[in-house]
Amino acid sequence: MAAMHEDNSSDLREVARILNEVLGIPDVPLKVRKLVVKVCDVVTQRAARLAAAGTVGILKKIGRDGRGGITSGRIKVEAIVR
Repeated sequence: MAAMHEDNSSDLREVARILNEVLGIPDVPLKVRKLVVKVCDVVTQRAARLAAAGTVGILKKIGRDGRGGITSGRIKVEAIVR
């Protein structure tokens, strides 16, 4: 998918090659190849957002999401007096 997403040729020949060799779909018109590139763009954006959401979730869980000011993520230790 990354190779199809990055195909900048005017006739999208890399997209056509991958559709033919990998997926077994020969003779794909240019209009359909452009649609495939758009679908790859949507899938790529969605994957990036999901990865970012996972990273934010981890940072929040460990207290390093940037909302705590200068001491964010540090453990506070209280002395126990007996």
